Amino acid sequence: MTPDEIEELRKAAAGQDPRDVARRLGRPVKGLLSKSHTEGIPFRRKWSEAEYQALRDGHAQGRQLTDIADELGRGYAAVAKMASHMGLGFKREARPPANGKPAPVRVSLAQAVQFLEYQGHYVVEMAKGTFIVDGRASYDPYGLALRVNRMRKERSESPFVVVDLPEPRS
Repeated sequence: MTPDEIEELRKAAAGQDPRDVARRLGRPVKGLLSKSHTEGIPFRRKWSEAEYQALRDGHAQGRQLTDIADELGRGYAAVAKMASHMGLGFKREARPPANGKPAPVRVSLAQAVQFLEYQGHYVVEMAKGTFIVDGRASYDPYGLALRVNRMRKERSESPFVVVDLPEPRS
């Protein structure tokens, strides 16, 4: 950019739409914004009442934040930040993994034991990290995690990933 264009950019940064300035200078919008950043020119486009209303309407209609950002011609981060300032929560829906299997749930060993107890099993932890289930079956922590995941698989629930298993003994 020429020094004259940079000076015009400084004047325009006070509130003009960068798309209009880029058109007037015959420059791409991203190039103009990049140059304004490297020159230390804060190019912040003020939000119009119509943009605020479009954000409110999009939230009320349950639209995706990315779609609203594209419609407004603003970056996703800027629209997400403004939505947060306005108290508009755009919750992401949980999507199943691409492989179609339920996503694993990270739990502690104690939570895995609680799951068994909740399912009506009697679990007692013995010395040396051994678990007795229903008074007859003995499991080490790994075996207990496998039993829990077999049960969860039968119920079509997400598998547990037990995060605090002790190091295996040799």
